[in-house]
Amino acid sequence: MAIKQHVTWEQFFAHCNDLSQQLKDKDITDIIGIARGGLIPAQYIAYSLDISRVHSCGIATYSRDDKKMSDAFKMIYQSVNVKGWENRNILIIDDIADSGDTFNMFLSNHHFNSSARNKIYTAALHYKKGKCQFGLDHWAEEVENDTWVVYPYD
Repeated sequence: MAIKQHVTWEQFFAHCNDLSQQLKDKDITDIIGIARGGLIPAQYIAYSLDISRVHSCGIATYSRDDKKMSDAFKMIYQSVNVKGWENRNILIIDDIADSGDTFNMFLSNHHFNSSARNKIYTAALHYKKGKCQFGLDHWAEEVENDTWVVYPYD
């Protein structure tokens, strides 16, 4: 049975500030927030780091009743056109890295030109390091695999 961890607004802002500190020397040029959960931290961190190019990408891996979707129903419902992006340092952010499916789907469907010398960073407020099948670059808090994180905007 999953343990619920409720995040307060104060904790949310502290996590965003922590990530901003981790990322401040990365010279980020663009932030892509994964809808829906990653949009709020993406916007906050963009203001914190004075980044004006903020984009969104919609990926569905959980249903409205918080049940994990089978692979057949996972989808990208709003994409980001990354053609012509050269010499950019890009942050892809979500609120939580659970299984890693969202980050894996994003990167396998958005092909950044390797000759364009882009640097891609990934970040989440929370990371289930023992469960996640994706090597996240930055996170604010590691949580146990059976934890269900409830954000103040949920």
